[in-house]
This record gives sequence, C-alpha cells and structure tokens, in this order.
Amino acid sequence: MPRVEFTLATKLAALRRCGGRCEYPGCGYMFKKVAGEYEFDHVNPAAFCDGDVGLSNIAVLCAPHHALKTKQDIKLIAKSNRITKKEFGLSKSGSIRTWRSR
Repeated sequence: MPRVEFTLATKLAALRRCGGRCEYPGCGYMFKKVAGEYEFDHVNPAAFCDGDVGLSNIAVLCAPHHALKTKQDIKLIAKSNRITKKEFGLSKSGSIRTWRSR
C-alpha cells in the first residue's frame, strides 16, 4: 500500500489547532516558525488505519519527537506484521538451527 500524505488543507488546520506548539504529550515546545522545525505525523500509523489522512489523525510534532514516535511506530508495525504472518501460517519455523564446527 503506497503511503498517503496529508493534504495542504489538513496540514494548515493542524497548524492552527496546535497553536504553534508540539503536540507530543508532555512536550509543548514552541515553534519559531522555521521550515523543518515541525513535522506532521500520523497519530495512528497509516499501516493500521488504511491511510486515514483526516484532521483527527494528524499531529504537529517537533523533529526530535517525530523521530522518536516514528521509531516506536516501526516497532509496532513490525510486530503486527509478525503476528499476522504467524496467524496465517506464513512465517518460517521458530526453531533455531545451528551448525557444528568440525
């Protein structure tokens, strides 16, 4: 599934909603309105919500918190994919094979 991006209108609405502050819980960093200082994030990863790009699924985050959340999301998506593969019998055997050195 190709990644679906937020529309310009949704990004502008999110910027108005955040009031110039990072929306990561507990952060509240005040942006200086410099390009690249804030980034837009899917609250629920696009892989889980079929690409929801509405205002309810966008957050304006400072760059460090966006990187942190993305790292967390990647782990969750990978775990979800492993569970799904296992449920459908698509994963490899869980046994560990070792080779003896001679």
